Amino acid sequence: ALAMTLSSYGKSGFINLAFNNIHKTIYFRKKLLELGIKPEFNNPHYNETVIKLASSEHVKKFLNKARSKNIIAGLNLGQFYQNLNSHLLIATTELHEDEEITQLATLLGEEING
Repeated sequence: ALAMTLSSYGKSGFINLAFNNIHKTIYFRKKLLELGIKPEFNNPHYNETVIKLASSEHVKKFLNKARSKNIIAGLNLGQFYQNLNSHLLIATTELHEDEEITQLATLLGEEING
């Protein structure tokens, strides 16, 4: 199914998809910065952002809160890396509307800034 989907984009469509994903991530990061939230890592990236919360409990609380609003807010990195137990991995893709990205950033702002 993936091969069929990718081939349906064609060469220029696939490039446009990649640019769209990058722009969604830049938009998300810009919204975070407006809320005073900086990504944990400032390395080159594609469509993923790592955010540090106060503790592993805050990550779990935030994910549950987001889930209650039908938002899949990211991946608890502490499940895989003990040294990142208060970190959340968030991917933004072409499937996310700007309004959804703004809603997620706002929810993160409420969690982090109080």
